[in-house]
This record gives sequence, C-alpha cells and structure tokens, in this order.
Amino acid sequence: MYKCTECGEVFPYMATWQESHGERLQGCPYCFNPAYPAYECLICGEWCLDDELEYGLCEKCYSERGYDDE
Repeated sequence: MYKCTECGEVFPYMATWQESHGERLQGCPYCFNPAYPAYECLICGEWCLDDELEYGLCEKCYSERGYDDE
C-alpha cells in the first residue's frame, strides 16, 4: 500500500503520468502529489508512513500504551 503525503489517501497502486516535457512521474491517483510506501499499525490497522510508526505502532497506539513515557 501507498499513502499520499498531501491528501492522506491510502491506495494499492500509484498513478503514472507523463508531463508535457516528457518526464514520467508516479504518485497519488487522487491528487497527483508524492506518495510513499505505507505500513499497517500492528494494533489498530491504521496505514502510516514509515516516519509515523514507532516499533510497528501508530503514534496513537504507541502513546496509549505508555511507551512514549519511557
């Protein structure tokens, strides 16, 4: 899965398009902005970007379990 950095949509395949000057780009099929691989939180199943996860947990699940108090 992939997640858009702008609109936050999650999708299985990136859109591919060609710019008028010939450059071929890939990104979000909804808003055509950059998208990156997304990973599922091990507890709640929310799709997150790599920098939004701590030990496989989204920020909310990580915080709710008290891990951020260490």
